[in-house]
Amino acid sequence: VVHETYKDSNGQWLSPAEIIVSSENGQRKAISLADKAPVEIGSIEKMSKSKRNTVDPDDIIKIYGADAVRWFILSDSPPERDIQWSDSGIQGAFKYIQKIWRVCEKIKIYKKEGEKIDNSFLIKTNILIKEITECIEKFHINVAVAKLYVFLNNINQEIEKQSLNEEDIINAYKKYLIIISAFIPYIANECWEKITGKQD
Repeated sequence: VVHETYKDSNGQWLSPAEIIVSSENGQRKAISLADKAPVEIGSIEKMSKSKRNTVDPDDIIKIYGADAVRWFILSDSPPERDIQWSDSGIQGAFKYIQKIWRVCEKIKIYKKEGEKIDNSFLIKTNILIKEITECIEKFHINVAVAKLYVFLNNINQEIEKQSLNEEDIINAYKKYLIIISAFIPYIANECWEKITGKQD
């Protein structure tokens, strides 16, 4: 995991927690929280204590949760590439976790009206599951994550359209939860319990 580096006017390394970064006219600037003095934004380097460009995982987990941290790391880059830490990235992961929960709550109260059946969704779901499985087997984790975004969006759209009966929409969501449990187990387990009433 890599992060920007920061130095004060004396050439001393500063941690991300000791500065404020802002953007003006397309240019990024940083100042020290201690004395409001300008801070030099350096190169992006591997996180290390010597350069003080680390982010405390405990602080991040307290704010966003362990699942969001996992999702951000897995979705950012292929395993062989460096992951650049960013606040916007972890915030995006956190929003996705919240969306999983919102879809769960929608499914909990889902009631099918009429007798419409949409087999195309079930076919798309099976294709996605096959593609995600192949990506995981090939260690293309970030690609699998991208397909999981599509999977959840498809479920959400079907809830809005009410084109499936309750059993089909619940079964599709349960398949989704089984897959994401390997990536983000806490939210997967919570949603599973809410949908099934069982702790599995």
